[in-house]
Amino acid sequence: MPIDDDDDGALGQPLPPEDRLWRHPSEVNAPGAPQPIVLVAKTVGWGRVVAAAVLAGMLGAASTLAVLSRTDTLDEREEAGTVIERIDADLSPTPGESTLAIASDVLPSVARVETTGPGGTTTGTAVVFRDDGHLVTTADVVDGAELIVVILDDGSQLGATFVGRDIESDVAVIKVEQVGLPPAVGDLSPQELTFGDPTVVIDFGSNPTRAPDIAEGFLSTVSRQVDRENDRPLFGLIQTNTPASFGASSPGSVLVNDSGEVVGIVTGRAGGDRGDDVEVPGDAASQAAADGLVPQFATPADYVWKIAGELIDTGEVRHPLLGVDGETVTGEEAQRLDVVGGMRIDSLLADGPAEKAGLQEGDVIVAIDGTAVGSLNDLVTAIRRKTPGQSVSITYLRETEKDVALATLQEWTPNVP
Repeated sequence: MPIDDDDDGALGQPLPPEDRLWRHPSEVNAPGAPQPIVLVAKTVGWGRVVAAAVLAGMLGAASTLAVLSRTDTLDEREEAGTVIERIDADLSPTPGESTLAIASDVLPSVARVETTGPGGTTTGTAVVFRDDGHLVTTADVVDGAELIVVILDDGSQLGATFVGRDIESDVAVIKVEQVGLPPAVGDLSPQELTFGDPTVVIDFGSNPTRAPDIAEGFLSTVSRQVDRENDRPLFGLIQTNTPASFGASSPGSVLVNDSGEVVGIVTGRAGGDRGDDVEVPGDAASQAAADGLVPQFATPADYVWKIAGELIDTGEVRHPLLGVDGETVTGEEAQRLDVVGGMRIDSLLADGPAEKAGLQEGDVIVAIDGTAVGSLNDLVTAIRRKTPGQSVSITYLRETEKDVALATLQEWTPNVP
């Protein structure tokens, strides 16, 4: 049965070979022959300095932005309440390992995906999830797919079947009839990540020669909200910045750290024409562009792994529901409440978990199960890791009085095809 979605996610044109960082063995020798990666070109001069943007007195408003530039000095300036601090940082992989060595170790667990449907052919990237043939990609890769082909790193081509997808998280699972595939290592959570960490993006879908493209980058934000045109926002995304010369990443591109562990799965990018139509906050897009970089966004690996496991085990994903809507508390309101952030409740679902727990409009949620909530993004990412039927402790402020409520989460079914 064709898989369909409202968002067509048309793909753009890949970069010509001379603009990529390196050339895969399949481009220079017989397909399938296990050989070392051959370096074509490597951008120099861009990866030595990071800049951290810290919002003055507005925790939870815009997410932290990081940019790269060539400078050897410490530079501080204020722009519209944002302090930019530039600090020297060596973003090269750990001593003894190069970017290409990291990619070489990970590539056997990464594959190219080609799908055919009424809208034509779509290409993307997938990562091996289990050694029984299950691979994870993004939902838009399999959108409308009637035929799915997986091309492994050794050049072999396998037909794949659709297992399931979850539009809300933009995660999909496919399966090939081959056992013994090497699963990707790591299901890291954002709490294990640090601003400025070096990263590597592996893109198997952009190159028409079916060879992977590799880009160095660094972690700019470990959790941010990104809005999408004509669709619900994506929450809790990891932002990594890569050189603009890398071009547009295909959906499902794999983000790994300098230990070769999967950090996330790329779901969209600023200024690109692949995957979701992502509306990047102006600060992230404009500043990165000014420094010759492109912000790319990835769903955290631990959340991807959770969703993929549910799709394989049950064929569906059960999303938890708290039943509140609201906005991030910032500025004067935060000062009045004497908090650094929070999520103000503007409306509650009638007879929903939050209302049953006694919460009211105007209450400000500041913690879930003892973990601080500084924004709407924080609240969503905290709740989505729970399960329907699970009870959560909600710390909230009513005016200036702090209290705690216990709510039992319900199941929410997204209104999607």
